[in-house]
Amino acid sequence: TAYEIYQCDWSSDVCSSDLLGEVADITSSKRIYKDEYVTSGIPFYRTKEIVELSKGLQPSLELFISEERYKEIKTKYEIPKLGDILISAAVGTLGISWVVNNPNPFYFKDGNLVWFKDFKNVNSEYLKLVLDVFVPQQIHILSAGAAYNIIEFKTRLSPKNQQ
Repeated sequence: TAYEIYQCDWSSDVCSSDLLGEVADITSSKRIYKDEYVTSGIPFYRTKEIVELSKGLQPSLELFISEERYKEIKTKYEIPKLGDILISAAVGTLGISWVVNNPNPFYFKDGNLVWFKDFKNVNSEYLKLVLDVFVPQQIHILSAGAAYNIIEFKTRLSPKNQQ
């Protein structure tokens, strides 16, 4: 899958080409197993909750992980931080994104959510807007009967100081 981003200086129309993975780290979460769910604790978001958050709604909190497990993940790995982007990769909601916009602790399900973090020369809110346009376009193109599904797009981004 190729995700190519062109960063352009619109005053001179000079563009540089970067793969999406070069403007942000793209990863997922550490796996949380069903037997690790608890009745209260740190919210554990799935695609459903990310879609709700993307619409400005309060997430319907149904799953939690223990504070101890959350601290373990935070210490050994990473947790989402303000400005990171989570994008749905689940059938039916593919491409719905949310920029982490509150400091409250949470963790999220691996597999159906893609995590964009550590942005380089791009504002995450701006990148979200670009992705919100191009990912649905590609899904529409793919739904027109392609035998092999691949999401590919090329777009221009303004320099970070113009975003």
